[in-house]
Amino acid sequence: MSGFLARRSLLLRFTLTAALASAIAGVTAMESGGGNRSLRLELEGVGAIVARPSAVDSDADAAQLLIEKQGGHLHVLSTFEGLEFASLQKADLDNDGFPEVIAIARHHAGDDLMPFIYGGSPDIHRIFPPGEGEDNPIIGRELNVVQGQDGPELSVKVPVTIHDFGPPDLFEIESYRLQGKQLVKTGESITEAKHFNQIMNRGALAAQRGRYLDALKDYEAVLGMSGTPMRLPPGAKAEALVAAAECRAGLKDFKTALELYRRVTVECSGSDLSEKAGREAALISRHIDSPAALSIYMDIVRSIQSERWGEALSMIDKCPEDLKTRLGDHLLFQRGEVLIGLGRIDEAVDVFKRIRTDFPDSTLAETALERIQELEGAPETPDAQ
Repeated sequence: MSGFLARRSLLLRFTLTAALASAIAGVTAMESGGGNRSLRLELEGVGAIVARPSAVDSDADAAQLLIEKQGGHLHVLSTFEGLEFASLQKADLDNDGFPEVIAIARHHAGDDLMPFIYGGSPDIHRIFPPGEGEDNPIIGRELNVVQGQDGPELSVKVPVTIHDFGPPDLFEIESYRLQGKQLVKTGESITEAKHFNQIMNRGALAAQRGRYLDALKDYEAVLGMSGTPMRLPPGAKAEALVAAAECRAGLKDFKTALELYRRVTVECSGSDLSEKAGREAALISRHIDSPAALSIYMDIVRSIQSERWGEALSMIDKCPEDLKTRLGDHLLFQRGEVLIGLGRIDEAVDVFKRIRTDFPDSTLAETALERIQELEGAPETPDAQ
């Protein structure tokens, strides 16, 4: 009973246009060989920041971020393999009186952007992300500097594609400020949702945070359970039904969850989700007379969905013996999922193999084999068990 989950937020509280215009003031672009653009950002009292594309560098593939001191002396701040610079911006993200430089970059083959933040006076150095590598936890379709309540903020527009039936897409807008060397989230919001893809993703964000009633309103709206149904492609209908069933199970309304899972097997029999829905329906049906056992199991699943791996593992270890007897194969499978989340891959493989040896008739046996093959990176036949 795991599924389509993600994030949700507050109302958008920024005014983008005026703040962005002031944030990027002073940036100039220079054409270089091959049509690539070098970017230059003047910093008062320091010199200028120059972003050079890889084509400018005689060493080929490396793009460089440099500081040009007064007098024309250049010093390399960072070198990036496989990245190109989209823009340079400046803003005082920590209200210390000295603006930070935000170098916005992307991979050559992609559209997603990531920020690299530099600051310090007079010696400019990289603040975020820490270190010298190219890994970056902040990635979005659009990155801008906007004016927030407490000063300039970095605004990141992130597409939500838990359900992928767009365009149009739903976006989450996240805002960040610097606190010391940490980039701290200060707010978030979501864009308007009218299309079924946007509404379903809004529901997924609510479900990930345990707000199952809010999520149900969205899923039931697109399915027409509370009004006129929207025109859905078969895949979207299957995903909406499964997600609604998961929300009902999360609310411990197992009777309605069972009905929804069964609808998937009947109305969406050609969907890849039909087999999963059948397994979940069988699980609930077998244990519908023991809602307490199903409730404990759902609490474990909820912890896994929220990536609270330690909590989930502890709950599995502390399960009552009667629950282990009733749901032994499912508890083992969830243990394997937790071990994957914890990075304990060899232990996870052993757990999935136990499912196939201890519960050969389980509805999870084939899924366990798929996990083994994924984790070991080579096909494994039942005979190898």
